[in-house]
This record gives sequence, C-alpha cells and structure tokens, in this order.
Amino acid sequence: MKRTINILTSIILVAAICFGFTGCHKKGAIAVTVDGEAFTAGFYSCAMVTADSEALSIISETYDDEIYDNSSFLNDKIGDVVYTDWVKNRTIEILREFVAAKRLCEENVVDTAEALERTKQNASLLWAQGYSQYYDKNGVSEDTFKKFNAYNSYRTLYFNYLYGENGKEAIPAADIEKQLNEKYVYVNALALSLNKLSESQVTEIKTKVNEYADRLKKGESFEKIYNEANGATTKEESKDESAEKKSPFSHSYAEVWSDTGTEYENVYYSLAKDMAVGEVKVLEYTNPTNNDKSLVLVLKGEIFDEANTNLETMKTAARHDIKDAEFDKVISDKAASLDVVENKKIINMFKVGKIYSPES
Repeated sequence: MKRTINILTSIILVAAICFGFTGCHKKGAIAVTVDGEAFTAGFYSCAMVTADSEALSIISETYDDEIYDNSSFLNDKIGDVVYTDWVKNRTIEILREFVAAKRLCEENVVDTAEALERTKQNASLLWAQGYSQYYDKNGVSEDTFKKFNAYNSYRTLYFNYLYGENGKEAIPAADIEKQLNEKYVYVNALALSLNKLSESQVTEIKTKVNEYADRLKKGESFEKIYNEANGATTKEESKDESAEKKSPFSHSYAEVWSDTGTEYENVYYSLAKDMAVGEVKVLEYTNPTNNDKSLVLVLKGEIFDEANTNLETMKTAARHDIKDAEFDKVISDKAASLDVVENKKIINMFKVGKIYSPES
C-alpha cells in the first residue's frame, strides 16, 4: 500500500474526526514529540485528518459508498486492526515519517529552502480558497496547515534526490519509457452515464456518441465535440477547418489513465490499453462493484508527443511506480529508529469518528 501523503487531495475523503475541539486544549500545546521535534495539538489533528482519509480510502475498496453516510465502519477492521486504532496508529506513523524524511534530507544536504517556501505559499492559496472551512473547525490554523504541507514536502524532496532525473540513484530513461508504454495511456475521453435511463434514451445516447466518433475519425477536433456534448461553445469553432483536421487530439483536454496499482489508476484503462495511437473507439463499461454503466468515447494520443504537457508528470508517476516500495522501506526504517513521546492528555482528546466535515 502506498504511503505517499497528499494533503491537497485528502480533504476530498475527509469524513470527520475532531469533536469540535477548539478551546478543548491550550493553544500550542504539544501533543507528540518525534526525535526532539515537537508537534502541537493542531498539527496532530491535521495528521489525524490525513490518516482518517487514508483509512476511508482503504475501507471504500471493500465496502460500498454507504460508509460515508454512517459510522458503522468505525468498528470494521483494516487488516487485523480496528478502524479507530488504525487511524490513531497511522497518525503517529505520519509524524514519524515526516521527521524521518526531514532527517534524511538534512543528512544528505538536500536543498529544501526554495521548495518549502513555495509549498507554504501554495498552502496559503488553498487556505484562502476554502480549505480553512474544513481545517479551522478541526483545530488547525493556517500556520499549522502551512507547516504540515511543508513537512509533507520533505518526502518528495528526498525521493527526487534519490530517484529524480539527476538523482543519486536515477532510474534509467528506458525503464521509465517502458513503464509508461506498458502501464499508461494518454487519451481524450468523453464519458456518459447510462444509469436510470430508458431503452430509447440509451439508444439515443449511443447513436449520438457514435456520430461523435465518426466526426473524430474525419479529423474534427475533440475539443469542439467535447464542448458541444456539454453544451458549451469553443474557440476551436472559429479556427480554419484545414488546421483543425491536422490532429483531432486536444492536449488541453487530455487525460492520463493507468493500470491497477499505478499512480493514475483508472477503471477505463483496460478498455483503452490495446488501442492504437490515433484510434477512436466507443467503449462500454460496467462497474463490477455497483453495476453502473457508462459509454466512453476515446481518442488515444501519443504519450511521447512533444506537445504532451503532462509528460513530466507522467514520468514522475512512473518513477513512483518503480521505486515507491523501495522508498517506503527507506522511510519506514528511518522512522522506526526515531524516539516518540506522546502527550496522552492531549491526544486522548481526539476521537476518531468525530472529525468535522461539511456533511457532519
């Protein structure tokens, strides 16, 4: 299981821990100390929000979406550990890993200053854009949110130090190319749900999507068709027809899909993996979990097209696919060597299952 923490996406999954604890503890009270580094109650809360989101993600792979509407899953197990205990254990583990990555950066003299400052600036933007309404009610201040993101960056910085393009143990370009060719696709896609529709409505949608496919095959731009399907206008309509026919593929609308266990894992990947570059297909997909049905129009692009603005991100994803397991052990081994002191009086105030979320 990947341990890469992504605070930018964890809020999507957050479904509620803190018990309205603003005022429950003295501001700045130390909850946990790892290898001499003190983490406040607010920082502990931020880590617990992240741990809870990871737990929900794991549970959602086993149970249906109803878990988000009740708390019965709190007594379920992740492996052999009850959900609530798993979250508490993972919270401490996150703090250990933060300090472990920081120590490894320090020991190897990794230049972190610029990246950490940039991360804090991005966190401030996120806070202003609405993250404050979630985290503030869980006892997390903007300053703590920024610090949490900064600590999270040490892991990425050390990974890049080891395995980046010019890293100490850089992955051969041929290995990255092989991973992308075998496990990733670069596509333009238009997905339409077929759920709760009459037979005539399904037939109408299929007819329309097949018309779109024919237009793509004739060179009409995906951007124009996508916007038409969504009732929007597009600048593409004013372009010269001959220019439009050069390539129907739109890099602006491109998506990355990848195989199970990879960074961009997508349920549609298996349908598109054997398509040829430039090929157009209308694919039907039925979700094996809930039987939801979709119709997906796909135009396959060339991953290594010089116009692919996603290429560097895809290469980074491939590096993680190849090296994450090895890297996780590097971090966990370092983390295991660090002393941890828990302030039980503070951390026992945090009750798993009571994090604030908009739905709670």
